[in-house]
Amino acid sequence: MKRLIFTTIFIFVFSVTSAQTLSFNGNMNINSYYAYFSGDSSLNYLSSEIQEGIYFYQNSQFSIDYLTKNLSLNFSYQSQPKERVDLFLRSENFYMNFSNELYQNFSPLTLYNKILNGIYSSYERKKLNMALIFAKIEGRKKMTKFNGNETQGPYFIGDFFLIPYKERAYLNGNLLKRDEDYIIDYTYGVIYFNFVVSFQDEVILEYEISGNTEIYNVAGLGIGYSPFKLSYISLQSTSTNTQRSFIEGSFKIKRDENNFLEIRRSYALLENNYSGYADYLKLSFKGKIINSNLEIINSTENYPYIPEILGNFNLTPGLRNLTLNLNLTPLSIINYYFSYNLSGDNIKWLHNLSMNSTSLKLSLSYREENNKNTQVLNFTYIPINLYGMIQKINTGSSTINTCTLSLLPKINNFNPSFYFSQKEQLIGSSYIKEQEIGGSISLIGKIFDFSIGGNYKVKGNLDPQAPIPISQNFITNGETYIFELNYTPLQDSINLYINNTYISNNGTFTYYLPDGTYKTYTVNYYTYNNTIFIFFIDEEGENPPPAGLNITINYQTILPQRTFSQSTFLKMRVKYFNLNPLLTLQRNNDNNFVYHNISLSTYGMPIQNLWISLTGNKDIERPRGNLSLNANYYLKSSSLNFNFYYNETENMETLSSKTNLNLSFNPYDFIIYLEYYQNYYYQNFYKNLSLSFELKRSFSFGDFKIEITKNKREASYSLAPYKKNLQNLSFSKKFNEYTTELSFSHEYYSDKAERYIIGLFLTPTKTLPNSSAFIKYILNKKETNLHIFQIGGNISINF
Repeated sequence: MKRLIFTTIFIFVFSVTSAQTLSFNGNMNINSYYAYFSGDSSLNYLSSEIQEGIYFYQNSQFSIDYLTKNLSLNFSYQSQPKERVDLFLRSENFYMNFSNELYQNFSPLTLYNKILNGIYSSYERKKLNMALIFAKIEGRKKMTKFNGNETQGPYFIGDFFLIPYKERAYLNGNLLKRDEDYIIDYTYGVIYFNFVVSFQDEVILEYEISGNTEIYNVAGLGIGYSPFKLSYISLQSTSTNTQRSFIEGSFKIKRDENNFLEIRRSYALLENNYSGYADYLKLSFKGKIINSNLEIINSTENYPYIPEILGNFNLTPGLRNLTLNLNLTPLSIINYYFSYNLSGDNIKWLHNLSMNSTSLKLSLSYREENNKNTQVLNFTYIPINLYGMIQKINTGSSTINTCTLSLLPKINNFNPSFYFSQKEQLIGSSYIKEQEIGGSISLIGKIFDFSIGGNYKVKGNLDPQAPIPISQNFITNGETYIFELNYTPLQDSINLYINNTYISNNGTFTYYLPDGTYKTYTVNYYTYNNTIFIFFIDEEGENPPPAGLNITINYQTILPQRTFSQSTFLKMRVKYFNLNPLLTLQRNNDNNFVYHNISLSTYGMPIQNLWISLTGNKDIERPRGNLSLNANYYLKSSSLNFNFYYNETENMETLSSKTNLNLSFNPYDFIIYLEYYQNYYYQNFYKNLSLSFELKRSFSFGDFKIEITKNKREASYSLAPYKKNLQNLSFSKKFNEYTTELSFSHEYYSDKAERYIIGLFLTPTKTLPNSSAFIKYILNKKETNLHIFQIGGNISINF
C-alpha cells in the first residue's frame, strides 16, 4: 500500500506542468554502516553500540504543496517517530485522502473512530453526498478506563508491548496530546500525565498491542440525498477469510451542528447469511437555557460486531447502551449538569450543580456520582479568599471523608492566613483520623517581607492493633538502590512490583532496552527498619535498578494510637539587589521530640553574567538536611556550570556534584568536566568519580584535539564492568571543500578488558556540512581478541 501511494504521488506531482503554486521542502537524515566481526564473541559487550552486519536508519520528512484555481494537492511524509504518509486532493465538491493513518468515523454502528491504512474519498453537491473507502485495519484495538488517584502517575494500562503511537487518550472526554499532556512507556504499558489526575477525573485509553497482528480488509460505500443515506461496509479477516457485511440506512433532520435528530438501522450479514441488526438514535438540542443530547445503541445478540476492530466500545451485541447529558443554565449564575449512562445492568450517573456570582464574588458547586459513591461540595468567597471543600469517597475497600477550609485575606501590606483540614479514613476494620490547623501573618515592605506562623497536626488510629495496607511508588535513576519507606513494614508483608509486575525475592525481571534487545536479572531485596535495598544481579555482579523503572512496594504496618507534630516558624525575605534571599527559622515538636530547623533559599544574578540558585535546610538536633546549588557563569564564548546536591538523613547520605568549565581563547578551546556521586547507608555504599579533559588547538594546516577521561567507582557490592579510562587523540585538516579527521582512542575497563579504536572521517564542509563518511577498526582485548571493521556514514540534507 505504501509503495503504491508513493508511486501514485510522484507520477501525479511531477507530471504537472501548469502549476500556479508549487512548493517542496523538507529534510533527510540517513545513518548506515556495515560491520564485520571476527574473534571472541564474548567481548561483544565492549561494543554494544555496534551491531554486526548492515545497519540502516533514516529520519526524514518532506512536503509538497500544489495549488491551482480548481484543485489543491498536499503531500507530506515523515519517518520518525512513526512513519506517516498523507496525500490530500481537494476541489470545490470533491475530497480524497491517501494515508497510512486515515482517521474515519463512518458510522457508530459500523466503522467508528478508527485509524486505518488506505484511501477515503467523498463528493458533495447540494443535498447529494457520496463516500468511498478502501483500507485495512492492523492490530487489535483495546480500551481501558480508570479514575485518577490525585497523582500524575504512574498508571498501569494492564498490557505489555503496546504498538507505539497507536494510542488515543481522553480525559473526561477531551482528547489529550502525546508528549504535551502525557508520556507513555509502550514496553511495560505505563502512562504518566503532566498534571494531577483527581479521583473525579475519568481517563479512557484506546490502544493496540503487539503480537500476532490481525489484518482486516475494509471496503465501504455510502450515498445519500439529504436527509436519507444508505451505506455498505465490508470487513474481511485476512487470516480466516471470514466476511462481515453491514447494510445501513439512516435518517437525519438537522437545523445546525448542535440541533439535530439522527436515526440509524444496520442489518448484518456473516458469510452472506443474515446475522442480526442494530439500532442507533441520537437527539441533540442546544438552546439558551438547556443543552442536551441523548444517544441510544441497541443490537441483537448475534449482531457480528467486533468493538476492538471496528472501534465503538459502546456497542456490545445483545446489550442496550443509553447515554444522556443535560446542561441547564436557568440563570446566568447557576448551572446544572447531569450525566446518565446505562450499559446492560450497569448504571452510572453524575450530578453537578454550580453557582458563580460575579456581583456577590461567590462560587458554590456540588458534585455527586454513584460510580464511587462520591459527594463533593466546594465554595469560594473571593474578597477574603475563603475556600472550603467537603468530600466523601467510598471506593468499596475504603471510605474517605475530607474537609478543608482556608482563609487568605489581603489588607494592603498585611496578609494573614488560616487553614484547617480533617480527614477520616476507614480501611477494613481500621479507622484513621487526621487533623491539621495552621496560620500565619505576613508584612510586606519595600525592602523586606516578614512572616510568622505555625501549624499543628494530629493523627489518631482507633484500632492500633489492625495492620494498615500501604503502597509507595518510586522511579529509578540508575544509581540508587536504597528506597526509604514512610513506615516500618511488618515482617514478611512486603510485595515488590516492577512496572506493575510482581517480583518475588530472588525472582527474575527482564529489562527491555529501546533497541528491542533485553537482559534478565535476578532481583534481590531486603529491609532494615523503614528502608528497602534492591539489587539487580547478573553474571557480572550486583547493580542498582536500571533508570526509568517504576517500583511499587506494597506492605503492611501498624500505626500508633496517636501521633502529633507541631511547628512554629519565622520567615524573612530581603530584597537585595538582584537577589531575594529567604531565611526561615522553625521550631518543631514531633511526638515530644523537639528540634529546630534553619533554611535559606535565594536566586538571581548577584553580578553580571552569573546566575545562581541556592536552597538548603538543616535540622539542628538531628542529622537531617539538604543543600542544592546551581551556578552558571557566561563570558563571551567561555562558560562555567556548577551543580551541587547534598542530602542527609539518619544513617543515610547522598552527595552529587557536576562541574563543566569551557574556556575558549583563540586558537585554544579547553573543556573540563568533573562529576562525583556517592550514596551511604550503614555499611552499604556506592561512589562514582568521573573526570574529563579536552584540549583543542587550531593551526593553519588543521585542528588538533586530545581528550582524556578517567572514571573510578567503588561499592560495598560487586559491580558490573565499567569504563575506567579513555584516552582519545584526533587530528583534522581542511582540504578544499572537505575536512578529514583521524582519531585514535584507547579504553580501559574495570575487568581489565581494553578497547582500541582507529577512525578516519571525511566531511564535505560546504556541500553537506552535517554529513560524513567513516572507516573504523575496533580491537576488543582481554585474554582473547575481537576485531571489528566498520564502514559507513551519515547524510543530512535540507531542501
